[in-house]
Amino acid sequence: MSVKATEAELLSVPWIERLAHGDYTVEMASLPTRDGRNMGNAVQVGLVSGEGETPRYLVISDAGNPLTATLKQLKAAFHPPIVVLKDLLPAHVAALRTLKRKGENLKVDIEKLVEKMP
Repeated sequence: MSVKATEAELLSVPWIERLAHGDYTVEMASLPTRDGRNMGNAVQVGLVSGEGETPRYLVISDAGNPLTATLKQLKAAFHPPIVVLKDLLPAHVAALRTLKRKGENLKVDIEKLVEKMP
């Protein structure tokens, strides 16, 4: 039996900012995995490439593993996102800080994402 939450019920959850309506390109979209043997749930934190090249998005798994993926790859690995998160999990923040320390040249504003986190 499948139970579906209403929009009002979803929006009453403290860690949900708004609905994603299946849009993988929304920053902070919560990405539910299609196959947990390959990749766990994750969050899409922003566009890392574009302008003349295939757009790629930075994704951080809930375990803190970063990857970049095209929209086609996101659709293959994750179910359409339902919600947009208000805040990142500690594992997401740790992964972003590690990327920053390594000097990764990302278009994602890492400081903006982690500024309110401890």
